[in-house]
Amino acid sequence: ALYGHAGSLAWADVRPVAERGEEVRAAIGARSYGVRKLRLPKVAGTEGDGALYLVTARETTLAAMADSLLDSSAILLVLTVLVAGTLGLDWYFRRVFTPVYASMSALSALAAGDTGVAVLGAERADEAGQLARTVEVFRSRSRALRDAEERRARHWLRQQAFIRRQMHRLSETLPEQGRRELLADLARIEAASEGKTPGGRTDDPGALAVAFEVMAERVRDQHAALDAMVRQLQGALDTRTELLELQKQFEIARRMQAAILPSDLTGAPDLEASGLMRPAAEFDGSFYDFFRTADGALAVLLGQVSGGGLAAGFMTVTARAALRTLAAAGLGPAACLTGANRLLAADNAAGLSIGLAMGIVAPRSRRLVFAAAGVPEPFLLRRFGDVVDLPVAANPPLGLDPAMTAVETALDLPVPSTLVLCNGGLLDGENRFGVPFGRARLTGILGNLDDLSAASVTAAVSAGLAEHAGGAAMAVDRLCVALRVRA
Repeated sequence: ALYGHAGSLAWADVRPVAERGEEVRAAIGARSYGVRKLRLPKVAGTEGDGALYLVTARETTLAAMADSLLDSSAILLVLTVLVAGTLGLDWYFRRVFTPVYASMSALSALAAGDTGVAVLGAERADEAGQLARTVEVFRSRSRALRDAEERRARHWLRQQAFIRRQMHRLSETLPEQGRRELLADLARIEAASEGKTPGGRTDDPGALAVAFEVMAERVRDQHAALDAMVRQLQGALDTRTELLELQKQFEIARRMQAAILPSDLTGAPDLEASGLMRPAAEFDGSFYDFFRTADGALAVLLGQVSGGGLAAGFMTVTARAALRTLAAAGLGPAACLTGANRLLAADNAAGLSIGLAMGIVAPRSRRLVFAAAGVPEPFLLRRFGDVVDLPVAANPPLGLDPAMTAVETALDLPVPSTLVLCNGGLLDGENRFGVPFGRARLTGILGNLDDLSAASVTAAVSAGLAEHAGGAAMAVDRLCVALRVRA
């Protein structure tokens, strides 16, 4: 008896198991045993061919039960993990794809023209939330586009009244003959616009085309008078008295140039603007401007006439007035530059060209629409030390080819960021050693700023220009305009 509780173990039950091998596990009766067989060496002095074995039987019932329980527990654990994983995946897919399906449904509704559809899941921080927020932006822009079309239709009606008032106001300053001619021009405009509806308005309506024609005729007359004045001033250089008088005229033109420059735009919650002009030794005729449009957008202008002198000054005034008038009529930068080019090229006997840049920043979307003709690419300061060249469509200078059509670029400005415009005179202006200021120098100045406000940018550029020039007078005006877009 191996164990007292197990009872006796008969050799007849053990022997068949032992004969199966040296180490065998088997059930004997109702219990499990591990049977081992060890062959003993033959004892000296014994006879016969028989072999002597030592057979041991160890009860393994509890160990077998434990192994069976362990196998059952492992199988149950694996099944539990599989079920939990399946439930978790079902919960995850429901959580992720339900907002995606909702966003796709909202996008389909927007494509069908329903801008009142609700977009769910925008508050989520994962990719589904990003998709929902993108659809929400698309919905907002679709609604804004619809509102813009409605405003455009209303503006079409106001435009006709604006042109009529301006024509009547101008006629009051003319003699009787000129007044009758201008009123006849107004009648032509009204006849050309008769029968047009706000819904049929385009970027180049018939009434505005006739207005350009009228303005071009007036500009031709003005240019003829100005050309005669320039010839008289050139003849006046023969005497000292006339030379001093001409210098006074230049001083008056310089004061007029300074008077039309705007003050810094500050105090606005979303946009700020600042400008810088370092005048040339002689009058050069450059200018910059920024103003709010009727819909609250900020328009920025920058221009420089080639050649300088009084003729450049007259072209500057004409270009600035034309751009402001066209912007007030609701046209974009490319259309404004195209219209101004037709006006300036109508009668350009002096063969001058003008580089112009115009950008309009929407107040809420921070979308910049920009057109440039004959001016360097602008800079964009996205954060401290991060200065990049803003890629914009290039156009030739204005005033030479009346058939030229400007191309514009539209992009979304980062928030916050600072847009910096400059003229070619700033980058190409050389000091007394013949070293130009250069784009790399300006990039370094902007990259070292620790304050990206518009006023700080123009102040840093002004200090850099003063250091580069060393007190020497420059041949052309140097302009810089900074526009800060805040969150």
